[in-house]
Amino acid sequence: MVNGIDAEKETLQSLVRSCLLELNKLKFDLTQLEVEKANDNSASRIRELEQDIVDKEKEVSVIKFKAEEEANQLRNQLNEKDLLIKNQEDRIYELDYVNNSLDEIKTYFAEQLKDYKKNELSEVNDRLNESYKSIAEKDAQINNLSRTIDDYKIQVIKLENDAGAQQEIMELQKQLELKDRELQQKDNEITTIDNEMILLKQQTIPKQDYDNLETQFKNEIAAMDNEISNLKEQSIPKEDYNSLIQLLENEVAAMDNEINALKENSIPREEYVSLQNYLESEISVRDNELKYLKEQSVPKSDYVDLQNQLQNEINAKDNELKFLKEQTVSREEFINLQNELIRKNDKIKRLEEINAFFNELQEEQESYETIERTPPFKLEKKQHR
Repeated sequence: MVNGIDAEKETLQSLVRSCLLELNKLKFDLTQLEVEKANDNSASRIRELEQDIVDKEKEVSVIKFKAEEEANQLRNQLNEKDLLIKNQEDRIYELDYVNNSLDEIKTYFAEQLKDYKKNELSEVNDRLNESYKSIAEKDAQINNLSRTIDDYKIQVIKLENDAGAQQEIMELQKQLELKDRELQQKDNEITTIDNEMILLKQQTIPKQDYDNLETQFKNEIAAMDNEISNLKEQSIPKEDYNSLIQLLENEVAAMDNEINALKENSIPREEYVSLQNYLESEISVRDNELKYLKEQSVPKSDYVDLQNQLQNEINAKDNELKFLKEQTVSREEFINLQNELIRKNDKIKRLEEINAFFNELQEEQESYETIERTPPFKLEKKQHR
Protein backbone atom coordinates (compact mmCIF):
# COMPACT_ATOMS: atom_id res chain seq x y z
CA MET A 1 0.00 0.00 0.00
CA VAL A 2 2.81 2.40 0.92
CA ASN A 3 4.66 1.62 -2.35
CA GLY A 4 1.49 2.44 -4.32
CA ILE A 5 1.15 5.74 -2.47
CA ASP A 6 4.80 6.61 -3.15
CA ALA A 7 4.32 5.76 -6.84
CA GLU A 8 1.26 8.03 -7.05
CA LYS A 9 3.22 10.81 -5.33
CA GLU A 10 6.10 10.45 -7.80
CA THR A 11 3.65 10.49 -10.73
CA LEU A 12 1.98 13.67 -9.51
CA GLN A 13 5.34 15.31 -8.79
CA SER A 14 6.65 14.44 -12.27
CA LEU A 15 3.45 15.79 -13.85
CA VAL A 16 3.76 19.04 -11.89
CA ARG A 17 7.44 19.34 -12.85
CA SER A 18 6.65 18.82 -16.53
CA CYS A 19 3.91 21.47 -16.40
CA LEU A 20 6.24 23.90 -14.64
CA LEU A 21 8.95 23.26 -17.24
CA GLU A 22 6.48 23.85 -20.05
CA LEU A 23 5.24 27.00 -18.33
CA ASN A 24 8.81 28.29 -17.97
CA LYS A 25 9.41 27.49 -21.65
CA LEU A 26 6.33 29.48 -22.64
CA LYS A 27 7.47 32.39 -20.46
CA PHE A 28 10.88 32.23 -22.12
CA ASP A 29 9.22 32.25 -25.55
CA LEU A 30 7.10 35.20 -24.49
CA THR A 31 10.22 37.05 -23.37
CA GLN A 32 11.87 36.39 -26.73
CA LEU A 33 8.76 37.59 -28.54
CA GLU A 34 8.69 40.75 -26.45
CA VAL A 35 12.32 41.33 -27.43
CA GLU A 36 11.43 40.78 -31.09
CA LYS A 37 8.30 42.91 -30.79
CA ALA A 38 10.17 46.02 -31.96
CA ASN A 39 10.89 44.34 -35.32
CA ASP A 40 7.74 42.29 -35.64
CA ASN A 41 4.33 43.37 -34.43
CA SER A 42 2.98 39.85 -33.92
CA ALA A 43 0.52 40.81 -31.19
CA SER A 44 -1.79 37.94 -32.02
CA ARG A 45 1.02 35.43 -31.49
CA ILE A 46 1.88 37.04 -28.18
CA ARG A 47 -1.75 36.93 -27.11
CA GLU A 48 -1.87 33.27 -28.07
CA LEU A 49 1.23 32.55 -26.03
CA GLU A 50 -0.15 34.56 -23.12
CA GLN A 51 -3.39 32.60 -23.38
CA ASP A 52 -1.36 29.37 -23.48
CA ILE A 53 0.47 30.50 -20.36
CA VAL A 54 -2.82 31.26 -18.64
CA ASP A 55 -4.18 27.86 -19.69
CA LYS A 56 -1.04 26.11 -18.49
CA GLU A 57 -1.21 27.98 -15.19
CA LYS A 58 -4.82 26.83 -14.84
CA GLU A 59 -3.75 23.27 -15.62
CA VAL A 60 -0.98 23.55 -13.05
CA SER A 61 -3.50 24.88 -10.51
CA VAL A 62 -5.84 21.99 -11.26
CA ILE A 63 -2.98 19.51 -11.00
CA LYS A 64 -1.83 21.08 -7.74
CA PHE A 65 -5.40 20.90 -6.43
CA LYS A 66 -5.62 17.24 -7.43
CA ALA A 67 -2.20 16.60 -5.94
CA GLU A 68 -3.29 18.23 -2.69
CA GLU A 69 -6.45 16.10 -2.70
CA GLU A 70 -4.36 12.98 -3.34
CA ALA A 71 -1.96 14.03 -0.59
CA ASN A 72 -4.87 14.58 1.80
CA GLN A 73 -6.28 11.19 0.90
CA LEU A 74 -2.84 9.65 1.46
CA ARG A 75 -2.59 11.43 4.80
CA ASN A 76 -6.01 10.12 5.78
CA GLN A 77 -4.97 6.61 4.74
CA LEU A 78 -1.76 6.95 6.76
CA ASN A 79 -3.78 8.17 9.75
CA GLU A 80 -6.08 5.17 9.36
CA LYS A 81 -3.03 2.90 9.17
CA ASP A 82 -1.60 4.55 12.28
CA LEU A 83 -4.93 4.05 14.07
CA LEU A 84 -5.01 0.41 12.92
CA ILE A 85 -1.43 -0.07 14.12
CA LYS A 86 -2.34 1.49 17.45
CA ASN A 87 -5.35 -0.82 17.74
CA GLN A 88 -3.13 -3.79 16.85
CA GLU A 89 -0.61 -2.69 19.49
CA ASP A 90 -3.43 -2.46 22.04
CA ARG A 91 -4.63 -5.91 20.91
CA ILE A 92 -1.07 -7.25 21.26
CA TYR A 93 -0.90 -5.76 24.74
CA GLU A 94 -4.21 -7.42 25.62
CA LEU A 95 -3.04 -10.74 24.14
CA ASP A 96 0.22 -10.42 26.06
CA TYR A 97 -1.80 -9.83 29.22
CA VAL A 98 -3.99 -12.83 28.37
CA ASN A 99 -0.87 -14.89 27.63
CA ASN A 100 0.57 -13.99 31.01
CA SER A 101 -2.76 -14.89 32.58
CA LEU A 102 -2.72 -18.20 30.68
CA ASP A 103 0.80 -18.86 31.95
CA GLU A 104 -0.44 -18.31 35.47
CA ILE A 105 -3.44 -20.56 34.79
CA LYS A 106 -1.13 -23.21 33.30
CA THR A 107 1.07 -23.04 36.37
CA TYR A 108 -1.96 -23.41 38.60
CA PHE A 109 -3.31 -26.37 36.62
CA ALA A 110 0.18 -27.93 36.52
CA GLU A 111 0.30 -27.78 40.30
CA GLN A 112 -3.23 -29.18 40.51
CA LEU A 113 -2.30 -31.93 38.02
CA LYS A 114 0.79 -32.71 40.03
CA ASP A 115 -1.31 -33.12 43.17
CA TYR A 116 -3.85 -35.17 41.25
CA LYS A 117 -1.15 -37.42 39.81
CA LYS A 118 0.32 -37.82 43.23
CA ASN A 119 -3.01 -38.95 44.67
CA GLU A 120 -3.87 -41.03 41.59
CA LEU A 121 -0.47 -42.77 41.61
CA SER A 122 -0.97 -43.66 45.23
CA GLU A 123 -4.34 -45.22 44.40
CA VAL A 124 -2.93 -47.01 41.32
CA ASN A 125 -0.03 -48.32 43.37
CA ASP A 126 -2.45 -49.74 45.90
CA ARG A 127 -4.50 -51.31 43.11
CA LEU A 128 -1.35 -52.77 41.53
CA ASN A 129 -0.25 -54.23 44.82
CA GLU A 130 -3.69 -55.75 45.29
CA SER A 131 -3.61 -57.07 41.70
CA TYR A 132 -0.14 -58.55 42.19
CA LYS A 133 -1.34 -60.24 45.37
CA SER A 134 -4.47 -61.52 43.62
CA ILE A 135 -2.42 -62.82 40.68
CA ALA A 136 -0.03 -64.54 43.03
CA GLU A 137 -2.96 -66.17 44.83
CA LYS A 138 -4.53 -67.20 41.50
CA ASP A 139 -1.21 -68.63 40.30
CA ALA A 140 -0.92 -70.62 43.50
CA GLN A 141 -4.47 -71.88 43.07
CA ILE A 142 -3.78 -72.75 39.40
CA ASN A 143 -0.64 -74.60 40.37
CA ASN A 144 -2.54 -76.49 43.04
CA LEU A 145 -5.30 -77.31 40.56
CA SER A 146 -2.74 -78.42 37.95
CA ARG A 147 -1.11 -80.69 40.47
CA THR A 148 -4.53 -82.01 41.51
CA ILE A 149 -5.43 -82.64 37.85
CA ASP A 150 -2.15 -84.41 37.31
CA ASP A 151 -2.87 -86.55 40.35
CA TYR A 152 -6.34 -87.23 39.01
CA LYS A 153 -4.92 -88.21 35.64
CA ILE A 154 -2.50 -90.59 37.29
CA GLN A 155 -5.33 -92.06 39.29
CA VAL A 156 -7.45 -92.36 36.11
CA ILE A 157 -4.68 -94.18 34.33
CA LYS A 158 -4.32 -96.49 37.30
CA LEU A 159 -8.04 -97.02 37.49
CA GLU A 160 -8.29 -97.71 33.75
CA ASN A 161 -6.03 -100.67 34.35
CA ASP A 162 -8.39 -101.80 37.04
CA ALA A 163 -11.67 -103.06 35.52
CA GLY A 164 -13.42 -103.13 38.88
CA ALA A 165 -12.85 -99.48 39.46
CA GLN A 166 -14.96 -98.18 36.59
CA GLN A 167 -17.38 -96.56 38.93
CA GLU A 168 -14.59 -94.76 40.70
CA ILE A 169 -13.21 -93.70 37.33
CA MET A 170 -16.49 -92.17 36.40
CA GLU A 171 -16.59 -90.32 39.64
CA LEU A 172 -13.04 -89.22 39.10
CA GLN A 173 -13.92 -88.08 35.57
CA LYS A 174 -16.79 -86.10 36.98
CA GLN A 175 -14.47 -84.60 39.54
CA LEU A 176 -11.98 -84.02 36.74
CA GLU A 177 -14.62 -82.20 34.69
CA LEU A 178 -15.48 -80.13 37.71
CA LYS A 179 -11.83 -79.34 38.20
CA ASP A 180 -11.55 -78.48 34.47
CA ARG A 181 -14.46 -76.12 34.79
CA GLU A 182 -12.90 -74.61 37.86
CA LEU A 183 -9.64 -74.36 35.96
CA GLN A 184 -11.44 -72.71 33.02
CA GLN A 185 -13.08 -70.33 35.43
CA LYS A 186 -9.70 -69.57 36.95
CA ASP A 187 -8.29 -69.07 33.44
CA ASN A 188 -11.10 -66.63 32.72
CA GLU A 189 -10.39 -64.84 35.95
CA ILE A 190 -6.70 -64.72 35.05
CA THR A 191 -7.59 -63.36 31.59
CA THR A 192 -9.74 -60.72 33.23
CA ILE A 193 -6.91 -59.87 35.59
CA ASP A 194 -4.50 -59.73 32.63
CA ASN A 195 -6.82 -57.35 30.85
CA GLU A 196 -7.04 -55.27 33.97
CA MET A 197 -3.23 -55.34 34.17
CA ILE A 198 -2.95 -54.19 30.56
CA LEU A 199 -5.48 -51.47 31.20
CA LEU A 200 -3.63 -50.45 34.36
CA LYS A 201 -0.34 -50.40 32.44
CA GLN A 202 -1.93 -48.19 29.82
CA GLN A 203 -3.36 -45.89 32.45
CA THR A 204 -0.27 -45.84 34.64
CA ILE A 205 3.39 -45.07 34.31
CA PRO A 206 6.39 -47.36 34.76
CA LYS A 207 7.47 -47.98 38.27
CA GLN A 208 10.85 -46.35 37.65
CA ASP A 209 9.14 -43.22 36.40
CA TYR A 210 6.81 -43.46 39.34
CA ASP A 211 9.76 -43.84 41.67
CA ASN A 212 11.54 -40.93 40.03
CA LEU A 213 8.42 -38.84 40.22
CA GLU A 214 7.89 -39.93 43.80
CA THR A 215 11.50 -39.01 44.57
CA GLN A 216 11.03 -35.66 42.88
CA PHE A 217 7.85 -35.09 44.84
CA LYS A 218 9.59 -36.11 48.02
CA ASN A 219 12.44 -33.70 47.26
CA GLU A 220 9.97 -30.94 46.48
CA ILE A 221 8.01 -31.76 49.62
CA ALA A 222 11.25 -31.70 51.61
CA ALA A 223 12.16 -28.35 50.03
CA MET A 224 8.69 -27.08 50.84
CA ASP A 225 9.04 -28.37 54.39
CA ASN A 226 12.38 -26.56 54.66
CA GLU A 227 10.83 -23.44 53.22
CA ILE A 228 7.93 -23.76 55.64
CA SER A 229 10.39 -24.20 58.49
CA ASN A 230 12.35 -21.16 57.34
CA LEU A 231 9.14 -19.20 57.02
CA LYS A 232 8.11 -20.30 60.49
CA GLU A 233 11.50 -19.24 61.82
CA GLN A 234 11.48 -15.94 59.90
CA SER A 235 7.82 -15.08 60.38
CA ILE A 236 5.48 -14.27 63.19
CA PRO A 237 1.92 -15.37 63.93
CA LYS A 238 -0.69 -13.76 61.75
CA GLU A 239 -2.55 -12.52 64.80
CA ASP A 240 0.55 -10.64 65.98
CA TYR A 241 1.06 -9.42 62.41
CA ASN A 242 -2.53 -8.16 62.23
CA SER A 243 -2.17 -6.54 65.63
CA LEU A 244 1.05 -4.86 64.52
CA ILE A 245 -0.62 -3.72 61.29
CA GLN A 246 -3.56 -2.33 63.24
CA LEU A 247 -1.18 -0.57 65.63
CA LEU A 248 0.87 0.85 62.76
CA GLU A 249 -2.29 1.91 60.92
CA ASN A 250 -3.50 3.69 64.03
CA GLU A 251 -0.13 5.40 64.44
CA VAL A 252 -0.09 6.32 60.74
CA ALA A 253 -3.64 7.68 61.00
CA ALA A 254 -2.65 9.71 64.07
CA MET A 255 0.43 11.00 62.26
CA ASP A 256 -1.69 11.79 59.19
CA ASN A 257 -4.08 13.76 61.37
CA GLU A 258 -1.14 15.55 62.96
CA ILE A 259 0.35 16.25 59.53
CA ASN A 260 -2.99 17.54 58.25
CA ALA A 261 -3.33 19.72 61.34
CA LEU A 262 0.20 21.04 60.81
CA LYS A 263 -0.56 21.67 57.14
CA GLU A 264 -3.73 23.56 58.05
CA ASN A 265 -2.16 25.55 60.90
CA SER A 266 1.32 26.11 59.50
CA ILE A 267 3.21 26.86 56.35
CA PRO A 268 6.36 25.26 54.94
CA ARG A 269 9.60 26.50 56.44
CA GLU A 270 10.89 27.44 52.99
CA GLU A 271 7.90 29.72 52.48
CA TYR A 272 8.41 31.15 55.97
CA VAL A 273 12.11 31.82 55.31
CA SER A 274 11.29 33.20 51.87
CA LEU A 275 8.61 35.47 53.34
CA GLN A 276 10.97 36.53 56.12
CA ASN A 277 13.70 37.39 53.61
CA TYR A 278 11.17 39.21 51.45
CA LEU A 279 9.84 41.19 54.41
CA GLU A 280 13.35 42.00 55.60
CA SER A 281 14.28 43.21 52.13
CA GLU A 282 11.05 45.24 51.94
CA ILE A 283 11.69 46.68 55.41
CA SER A 284 15.24 47.55 54.34
CA VAL A 285 13.89 49.26 51.23
CA ARG A 286 11.30 51.12 53.32
CA ASP A 287 13.98 52.13 55.83
CA ASN A 288 16.13 53.49 53.02
CA GLU A 289 13.13 55.31 51.57
CA LEU A 290 12.25 56.67 55.03
CA LYS A 291 15.83 57.77 55.61
CA TYR A 292 15.94 59.40 52.19
CA LEU A 293 12.60 61.11 52.80
CA LYS A 294 13.79 62.34 56.19
CA GLU A 295 16.93 63.71 54.60
CA GLN A 296 15.13 65.19 51.62
CA SER A 297 11.96 66.46 53.34
CA VAL A 298 10.84 68.70 56.20
CA PRO A 299 7.92 68.44 58.59
CA LYS A 300 4.59 69.23 57.04
CA SER A 301 3.84 71.86 59.70
CA ASP A 302 7.01 73.71 58.71
CA TYR A 303 6.01 73.32 55.10
CA VAL A 304 2.53 74.67 55.83
CA ASP A 305 3.96 77.56 57.88
CA LEU A 306 6.44 78.35 55.13
CA GLN A 307 3.69 78.04 52.55
CA ASN A 308 1.47 80.42 54.52
CA GLN A 309 4.36 82.82 55.03
CA LEU A 310 5.24 82.74 51.37
CA GLN A 311 1.58 83.12 50.45
CA ASN A 312 1.31 86.16 52.70
CA GLU A 313 4.46 87.63 51.19
CA ILE A 314 3.16 86.83 47.71
CA ASN A 315 -0.15 88.48 48.53
CA ALA A 316 1.69 91.54 49.87
CA LYS A 317 3.88 91.68 46.80
CA ASP A 318 0.82 91.22 44.60
CA ASN A 319 -0.92 94.10 46.35
CA GLU A 320 2.19 96.25 46.08
CA LEU A 321 2.55 95.33 42.45
CA LYS A 322 -1.11 96.06 41.83
CA PHE A 323 -0.72 99.42 43.55
CA LEU A 324 2.38 100.19 41.51
CA LYS A 325 0.57 99.15 38.32
CA GLU A 326 -2.30 101.42 39.23
CA GLN A 327 -0.11 104.39 40.31
CA THR A 328 2.71 104.09 37.80
CA VAL A 329 3.33 103.40 34.19
CA SER A 330 5.79 101.17 32.61
CA ARG A 331 9.30 102.39 32.02
CA GLU A 332 8.86 101.85 28.34
CA GLU A 333 5.78 104.05 28.29
CA PHE A 334 7.63 106.63 30.38
CA ILE A 335 10.58 106.62 27.98
CA ASN A 336 8.23 106.77 25.02
CA LEU A 337 6.44 109.68 26.63
CA GLN A 338 9.77 111.44 27.30
CA ASN A 339 10.80 110.90 23.72
CA GLU A 340 7.43 112.23 22.56
CA LEU A 341 7.88 115.34 24.73
CA ILE A 342 11.37 115.83 23.38
CA ARG A 343 10.08 115.54 19.85
CA LYS A 344 7.27 117.97 20.55
CA ASN A 345 9.67 120.41 22.22
CA ASP A 346 11.88 120.22 19.18
CA LYS A 347 8.90 120.92 16.95
CA ILE A 348 7.87 123.83 19.15
CA LYS A 349 11.38 125.21 19.03
CA ARG A 350 11.42 124.97 15.25
CA LEU A 351 7.98 126.54 15.03
CA GLU A 352 9.07 129.34 17.36
CA GLU A 353 12.12 129.90 15.23
CA ILE A 354 9.93 130.00 12.12
CA ASN A 355 7.49 132.34 13.87
CA ALA A 356 10.31 134.59 14.93
CA PHE A 357 11.60 134.56 11.40
CA PHE A 358 8.22 135.56 10.02
CA ASN A 359 7.81 138.17 12.72
CA GLU A 360 11.13 139.66 11.73
CA LEU A 361 10.03 139.68 8.12
CA GLN A 362 6.78 141.35 9.09
CA GLU A 363 8.59 143.95 11.09
CA GLU A 364 10.87 144.59 8.16
CA GLN A 365 7.91 144.97 5.84
CA GLU A 366 6.21 147.35 8.20
CA SER A 367 9.33 149.32 8.50
CA TYR A 368 9.45 149.85 4.78
CA GLU A 369 5.76 150.84 4.83
CA THR A 370 4.92 148.52 2.12
CA ILE A 371 1.47 147.65 1.07
CA GLU A 372 -0.46 146.48 4.03
CA ARG A 373 -0.29 142.80 4.07
CA THR A 374 -0.91 140.36 6.65
CA PRO A 375 1.46 137.52 7.05
CA PRO A 376 0.24 134.33 5.50
CA PHE A 377 -0.19 132.94 8.90
CA LYS A 378 0.72 133.80 12.38
CA LEU A 379 1.86 131.22 14.71
CA GLU A 380 1.24 131.46 18.33
CA LYS A 381 3.59 129.95 20.71
CA LYS A 382 2.06 126.95 22.30
CA GLN A 383 2.29 126.64 25.95
CA HIS A 384 4.17 123.70 27.27
CA ARG A 385 2.10 121.15 28.99
